Amino acid sequence: MPLLPYFDENEEKQWIALARFAIQRQWQPDLSQPPHPHNNPTAACFVTLTKHGQLRGCIGTLQADKPLNEGVLYFSIAAANYDPRFPPVTETEFPECKISISVLSEKEPTPANSREEVEAVLIPGETGLWLTDGIRRATFLPAVWEQLPTKAEFIDHLLMKGGWRSNHWPADMEAFLYYAVEMHE
Repeated sequence: MPLLPYFDENEEKQWIALARFAIQRQWQPDLSQPPHPHNNPTAACFVTLTKHGQLRGCIGTLQADKPLNEGVLYFSIAAANYDPRFPPVTETEFPECKISISVLSEKEPTPANSREEVEAVLIPGETGLWLTDGIRRATFLPAVWEQLPTKAEFIDHLLMKGGWRSNHWPADMEAFLYYAVEMHE
């Protein structure tokens, strides 16, 4: 497993507070920013919102190209307002939303000549998967294993998310595995 940053419980709470602040600030512009941890690695991240246990927004990047505080601020706002699957989160529903942050490892290419080859290297509950055929692309974070616990379900739904047929494996498919540190409210 690649090296992932470590965050203690206090730091995790600070990162979640920063994400909540970013979203709340759109309705309360004079809100004072909470401190963020000194441990601010350059890292890829996703911010996920759930409401009553159901996905309400999730946006992020697989590229580790900015400090984590910038990613958390940016993707918190994006997850709340710009996930094309959902209308923007409203101020009245926001208190019902829970926030999680996934800090990702670097992507690792893995052989992808067949679906079976990819299934063989997946570790349920631990690996995230990014698929691309050069035209389409889709990813599932490791946290998605909670809803899709088998390798077959995980890949079937990821293929559908990317616009591929679940019974067809593109000849030019590329696959990348990654891991994540998860922070939850």
